[in-house]
Amino acid sequence: MKERLKKLWLISLILSIFLSIYPNFSFARRVKGVSREDRAKAIYDETATPLEKIKYRVDWGKAYLEEGGINEALGYFNEAIQLAQQQLSVRKEIPYRLNELLMEALERRGDCYRSLGKLEYANSDYLSAIEIYIQLEQYQQAIALYKKVAEINKEVLESFANKKPDEKDKEKLKSVAKFFQCSIPFLERISGKVESEVKSIIPKARYYAGLAYRKLEMFTLAGVQFETAYQEFKEIQSNSAFVWALLSALFSGECFIKAGELGEAYNIYKETESLLTNNQISRETIKEYIPLPLIQIMINFLKERFPRKEANFINFLEELIRTMP
Repeated sequence: MKERLKKLWLISLILSIFLSIYPNFSFARRVKGVSREDRAKAIYDETATPLEKIKYRVDWGKAYLEEGGINEALGYFNEAIQLAQQQLSVRKEIPYRLNELLMEALERRGDCYRSLGKLEYANSDYLSAIEIYIQLEQYQQAIALYKKVAEINKEVLESFANKKPDEKDKEKLKSVAKFFQCSIPFLERISGKVESEVKSIIPKARYYAGLAYRKLEMFTLAGVQFETAYQEFKEIQSNSAFVWALLSALFSGECFIKAGELGEAYNIYKETESLLTNNQISRETIKEYIPLPLIQIMINFLKERFPRKEANFINFLEELIRTMP
């Protein structure tokens, strides 16, 4: 066993021995069938402060989590969170340490839920932990946790890239969409207080929410997310942001077409004209990062709806595809 878990087991052993010497220390501890851990915990609680009780459970939970005891860890984190929330409800002044312990318990419980495949519960706990980080003005830690959880959700999203989701899969995709969409207000609150990287993280969150809605065939929602991401990427004014902007616009147009929002599709497609015709993105970059079927969908839409009005743009797009290196 690792050092921390060995240490905690030693504490429980000592307290168990204490019980055998002083059996009348507390009636609750003399109940048969109570595990050594529970007896040790109860003895500790006799004299511990509320914060010490919470920390005791967080430490046990972390020790079990490190050893792969997910269900045991989950039980300890549940207790820690319940005790912390009780303290929050009765205290007028909230100690900084109380919020720190609650934040740690939430993040670690999120790890437990993730290991158990319960993505919705995991995301909820992670978002709560991020919110506390922000309340404590620990902005770098909030961003670090967001990045960690974003990668988890992106992996889930990518696992459905070539698969039609069934009903169970759809619940996971809804959790992914909800995580990215609910993250945006938190990210907006700390934008400008940390590195400029957050400016690109926000539209990427919208982009991934859009991908999840697209996979769920919620095309209007997806189109709106992609369109907003396009506008935000365009404001960043960098080569990589222009690529993200173009990709977002093309996905937006495709989703609006599928939703029957043809006016919205046309408007966003027209937005791409300056990106493409002004050579803001090289043809080599387009070939590497932009799926050509998305460009073909735009061509087909313009040829069907606006063959004369957009003849020049259509010709440019067709020539672009023909001459793609």
